[in-house]
Amino acid sequence: WIAGTYSFRLFRYVGYLALRSATPRCGKTRLLRLIAAFSDGNPPVTSIPTAATIFRSGRSVLLLDEVDKLRNSDRDTYGEVIAVLNVGFERGAVIERCKRSKGGEFSIETFNAYGPKALAGVEGLADALSDRSFQIQMKRASARLPRLSGKKLDPLAEHIRAGLTAWGVMHTKNI
Repeated sequence: WIAGTYSFRLFRYVGYLALRSATPRCGKTRLLRLIAAFSDGNPPVTSIPTAATIFRSGRSVLLLDEVDKLRNSDRDTYGEVIAVLNVGFERGAVIERCKRSKGGEFSIETFNAYGPKALAGVEGLADALSDRSFQIQMKRASARLPRLSGKKLDPLAEHIRAGLTAWGVMHTKNI
């Protein structure tokens, strides 16, 4: 999935990644941060975005933590966020909004919605989001594991991102 963040533009569809667990503290956020470190553009992990934030950010790779309210039962409150995420798996998906100029004229502003998205949370996702996602069910480790050092990881992650970028460029025709 991480390599796909470097090559998704070559495909019509991109599958999302859903990190799920039945209980908190299973490592979802830590895994999301690790995915961010290796993904194209080193995108930030964000929580509770609005629909406008998602499509106006300009990020091609989106990593969302604490997505527990993106279920079918939460459509009344989070319906716009769910709708933006629902369309973003297919190339060419856009979100259009009216923009008013200083002169009072209206124009249509178009935002790209297509791109890889990883979603982490405790509860299940809305049906359409779930169908567009590779599900990873996480469990709490039985014993405390060694901590991952960000200071040691950062230079390695930068090196890996550079290698994946070169790989994507080199293999575009084959992909």
